Order: sequence, then structure tokens, then C-alpha cells
Amino acid sequence: MNYIMKPIYQINSSLIFLFALFFTSCSFDKEDLVGMYIRNDNMNVIDTLVLYQNGTYSQLIYASNDSLLYANEGKWKLAENRITFQSFVLDKPNSVSFSAWQDVIMTVSFPIERKEDKACIIINSDLGKFYYHIK
Repeated sequence: MNYIMKPIYQINSSLIFLFALFFTSCSFDKEDLVGMYIRNDNMNVIDTLVLYQNGTYSQLIYASNDSLLYANEGKWKLAENRITFQSFVLDKPNSVSFSAWQDVIMTVSFPIERKEDKACIIINSDLGKFYYHIK
């Protein structure tokens, strides 16, 4: 009976180790997320996001001719592989007036995943919309 218990114990220990390794490798620290991101589904605009160590962010949205359409700032926080932004512009409004941009500001929370060993902020997984970490 001692011979049977030893292999089962070794298998269970190995599975626990692999399970722990998987979950720790998928989690993010605040330091992992700091840097610049670009949204992948930019159409007629370039949506950039810069996360700072102090928990603030800048969102800069440019027209395709490189002119700045809108600059936005707010706070961000990380909890359980989700990032929450206060005062975030999720989608470009139909109008380019300042008041139209103010109307689309909201608090949002998104999951974070790794894609090709880089952090990605997933906006809509069904439609494949995300911000990818560039530096």
C-alpha cells in the first residue's frame, strides 16, 4: 500500500505546482501595465493610452492626419486582472466638438490578458477590440 500512495502523492504535488505556476504567470502587477498602449481597431483615428506608475493615465486620440482630436486624463487601478479607468473615452463620438467628447466619458473596467507575451487591455473580446502594450 505504501508503494501506491507514493506515486499518487507525487502526481498530486506536481499538479498543484503546475496549477500554481499557471495562475501566477497569468496575473499582472501594476508595474507590468505601466507604459504606452495603442488600440488595435483604429479607424480614421489613432487611440493611444499611457498608464503611469502613480495610478493616472493619459488618453490621446489623433485623427489619421496626426492632428490631436482629444486629450483625456484620469485615474486607473488594477484588481484581479481587471483594470478600471475613471473618466475614460470608450468610443469616438459622431461629432468632433468638445462637448460631444465630454458626453462619451465614463468609468469602465476591462480584463487584461497576455497576447504574444505582452499585456493587452481587452475592450470587447467578441469583436476583437483591445489596447496592446507597445512600450
